Amino acid sequence: MSLRPQFSGHETFALRAGWPKKAYDAAAEDAAVFSGDAAIARFGVGKNMVRSIRHWALAAGVLDEAGRGLVAPGALGRLLLDDAEGLDPFLEDAGSPWVLHWRLCRDEAPATLAHFVFGVWTGTVLDDDVLEAA
Repeated sequence: MSLRPQFSGHETFALRAGWPKKAYDAAAEDAAVFSGDAAIARFGVGKNMVRSIRHWALAAGVLDEAGRGLVAPGALGRLLLDDAEGLDPFLEDAGSPWVLHWRLCRDEAPATLAHFVFGVWTGTVLDDDVLEAA
């Protein structure tokens, strides 16, 4: 399945370790959690970082789009992060972040650069000039 390449949405913030669980729990309580200014207070971060949390949670399969700006817990999110049924709600097992990393890199979108660097590119030197040329 080839989706449209995407290089934005993270607002220049890298994925943080605690974000998948925070996003999952918030979406499980309120599908509209990322809509409006209440998200800023809910997550205790600025507007751009709220958008970044949403982006990374969707990209990693922790959340799914539910239409009209709403989100819902995704299958991978439920499998790993659900407090009652999840296999590793606090991502304490070393394999859990690897599963999220694999999911992030699996498809061409929404994390096109991660997909390219970790799934397509076969170079041995990782620097800006080399990646840009590739």
